[in-house]
Amino acid sequence: MISLGRDCSSFFPDVVKNVVGESLEVKKLVYTYLVHYSESQSDIALLSINAFQKDLSDSNQLIRSLALRVMTNIRVSIIVQLQVMAIRKCMRDSSPYVRKAAAHAVPKVFRCRCPILLWTCSLDPEQKDALSEIVEILLQDNSTAVIGSAIAAFCEVCPERIDLIHPIFRKLCRMCADTDEWGQVLIINTLYRYGRSQFVDPNKDEPKDAPEKKKKQKKKSSAFYSDDERSPSESEQEESEDDDYGHQLDPDHSMLLSCTEPLLRSRNSAVVVAVATLFHYLAPRAWMLKAGKSLVRIMKGSREVQFAVLSNIATLVLHRKVWSRFYWPLI
Repeated sequence: MISLGRDCSSFFPDVVKNVVGESLEVKKLVYTYLVHYSESQSDIALLSINAFQKDLSDSNQLIRSLALRVMTNIRVSIIVQLQVMAIRKCMRDSSPYVRKAAAHAVPKVFRCRCPILLWTCSLDPEQKDALSEIVEILLQDNSTAVIGSAIAAFCEVCPERIDLIHPIFRKLCRMCADTDEWGQVLIINTLYRYGRSQFVDPNKDEPKDAPEKKKKQKKKSSAFYSDDERSPSESEQEESEDDDYGHQLDPDHSMLLSCTEPLLRSRNSAVVVAVATLFHYLAPRAWMLKAGKSLVRIMKGSREVQFAVLSNIATLVLHRKVWSRFYWPLI
């Protein structure tokens, strides 16, 4: 009946009784139903709170994660303490699937949407410090399945705590390419915010209409018959750490650009736009040519994607008028 779009909320009391059943398949169906209707029938859902807490210790990871989902979907302030305790228990679970559910549960406990006033409000403002501690622990997770959800919780609960990104910056750079596309967008946007506050703009001394400098001149600076016996890879690495005006990039800054550059070839247009935004503000001017070609490549998508990409290209051109001569032949 739910799959047909019918309102089945009148069956809520009868369905809740089956949450204590032993059948695994029935329990999954009951939890799916409760997730769908627990917000509108929160008073009745409270009657089964003990069953949810018991299932948090179930041997099946799906049951543990579903129990946490239903428990955090109940929008009642009197059980916020129990919800936080459940998240603390699940964030140290052996299963990455359960830890990911715990990361998704943090924003649900932190904020809820009032159906009448249509704005977000906190269930319990005093829980922000406890939830921030949970987010800090989740950010230390080494699973690629968890880190994207942990970053989402960070952006919702404590986006101003840039100090939480300091110890995990290099880990985020390395894991960014291995996470799912939704997580990649969140991680790139977080690294973009971090980079703008921590790194020096490599183009700060560059005039907006400065002519393009070709890197070929830079490569010719080292003569062929010289005493320099460095390997080509070492030379290319040093060249990549210098911008067009000879300024040395910070090693972490260079690592951020190198780890996000392969994502310009992603099939997801949101990932490409996120990397292009990062390059626009944090990369030397020569790197933006790669981002420009990738933006033009993803214009083959739907009309909505084309509008978003053209808006970003227009912003790039307005910010640096020199880019108009590069994008026009590509388009």
